Amino acid sequence: IKAYNLEFREKGLPSGTVWKVSVVNDTSGKTYNLSSNTQNISAYLPNGTYSYNVSEISGYNITNSSGSITIKGTNITENIMFTPIQKPLKLYGVTFTETGPKWSVNLNGESLSSTNSTITFSMTNGSYTYKVGNVSGYNVSNPSGSLKVNGKNVNVNITFSSTSSSPPAKTMPVSYNYDYIIVAAIA
Repeated sequence: IKAYNLEFREKGLPSGTVWKVSVVNDTSGKTYNLSSNTQNISAYLPNGTYSYNVSEISGYNITNSSGSITIKGTNITENIMFTPIQKPLKLYGVTFTETGPKWSVNLNGESLSSTNSTITFSMTNGSYTYKVGNVSGYNVSNPSGSLKVNGKNVNVNITFSSTSSSPPAKTMPVSYNYDYIIVAAIA
């Protein structure tokens, strides 16, 4: 019986990754379980119709993962594409809390201001710099600095103290609703 080369060619997997294809002769039911850690998987098969199925690989979508092939006296190549599954970036809240007059914060080039008690940024993991804007009549502790978002909470205390001879400044306790908060208070 004459056999012909049925070749599966993959693209998209890191070099050395083992991948598998199961090929079934639709007439006899005979199954060929093929695997390789290279880009090509080949089998020499006689004329006939075959169904194939490419095994899943965690973290990848597969284009052309299953189908039917008919061998009629010629070699056949079937291209298989593995595409990494893109995971959405996780965002973390960076919240600056304050009470009093209009105030602002610049976090890594993005500026937000508010007359409310909080200013919140949504940031991915990474290192960032911040600068608290000047508020007339107040000094600011930690008016600028850096913080690192690394999958856990980050707390920075910021205190506004009056430049007049009023009672001493008070610092609000740090509390947070999500992942990152920087707290400030005006006395």
